[in-house]
Amino acid sequence: MFTIVFNEHIRHGLPESVAFTQSAPQIEAAVTKFPPGGKTALHDAVVEALEHLEEASHQKHVLVVLSDGEDNASMHSA
Repeated sequence: MFTIVFNEHIRHGLPESVAFTQSAPQIEAAVTKFPPGGKTALHDAVVEALEHLEEASHQKHVLVVLSDGEDNASMHSA
């Protein structure tokens, strides 16, 4: 598992040295690390997450996206 935290900026929630984790406390910390606010670069976050998934070693991949609104800040389009 991993997290991408986003507003108008896209960030990896886990520490740089941790690409993926199975630790629930690490995921929870990653999700709560950045306060909510700003615009929503949803498409950019999804693109970043899909690129990150390519590094995964498991055969099947699932991407779960949670957002508080529709995209209004991405450089990428749908």
